[in-house]
Amino acid sequence: MQPPPQLSSSPSSSSEDERRARRRRAKRKRASRREEKRREEEARRGEAAGGEPRGEGSSSSSSEDEEARRAKRRRARRRAERRREERHARKRAEAEAYFEARHGEAKGKAEAEEAAWRERLMDEAADEFVDDPFGGGACAWGEGSDGGDWFAEVAAEKQRKEEAEKARAREAKAREEAAASERRRRRYEEKSAFFSEAERREREQRQAEADAGFARVRTAAATPPAAAARREEYLAAWAKIEKGATLTMRSIPWPCSEQSMSAADMERVVLPSTRVEPSERRKLLMEEMRRWHPDKFSVRYILPEEEREAILERTKHCSQMLNQLLAC
Repeated sequence: MQPPPQLSSSPSSSSEDERRARRRRAKRKRASRREEKRREEEARRGEAAGGEPRGEGSSSSSSEDEEARRAKRRRARRRAERRREERHARKRAEAEAYFEARHGEAKGKAEAEEAAWRERLMDEAADEFVDDPFGGGACAWGEGSDGGDWFAEVAAEKQRKEEAEKARAREAKAREEAAASERRRRRYEEKSAFFSEAERREREQRQAEADAGFARVRTAAATPPAAAARREEYLAAWAKIEKGATLTMRSIPWPCSEQSMSAADMERVVLPSTRVEPSERRKLLMEEMRRWHPDKFSVRYILPEEEREAILERTKHCSQMLNQLLAC
């Protein structure tokens, strides 16, 4: 349960009440001025409409009605102010009662703790009183030659307990810091291992790409001059074929024979023997892909029905070999 807000009766609250009263008086003055202006406006309108001002009876009755309404409004405002003041007074009383009760409980608790502490202190002090075996009567512990100040020992014991507690707190903090350092070390090792593995895979991929490039260069360098002539013959044969021509299995200028149709054999025919840039190489392969695409091939040329399936199967194989060259 939240405590009710404390309403203070300080000078600030009285100044606030005065400001509110001034605002109410100013509001009433403004209302009266507005009413006077309204009556004057009605009188002017009556003179303009009838040529004569209103009679005294009508003006007196309207003024009496207006006065009655103002009196009614004043009574309503006074009732509302009284209700508001009563509500504030009730809340103030509830808040004071609540804080008095809380203060009384806290004060009683503190007094009870103080009494318990004094009782325990007196009990411990009483246990330290011993009889003097030499006839000196009862004497307090600590007054003899082998004793000491009892309060000083209590303070020293309290200090020892506090130091022990601080030492335990330092040990716990050191253990937590060591555990956190160990967790950070393990995370660092895991991240290092992950990035090392990623770097190794990337290095192996780059090495594989370099090896593949070197292999293509060696293949191009080892290509005999007959390969260049074969490429020129292949391109010249296709240049003579027009769109819509009738092609048979024997008339089609295949890049390589059916027995030796591999990606390497096709590369020696569709690509130049000299080294080309990657962009130029891709451009040449894409031209060959458009040439040997099975669907486009069957639309671009007329194929005999008895050889149609065999021709399309072989063009499909050529397209697959070109896809392998594009992937390299």
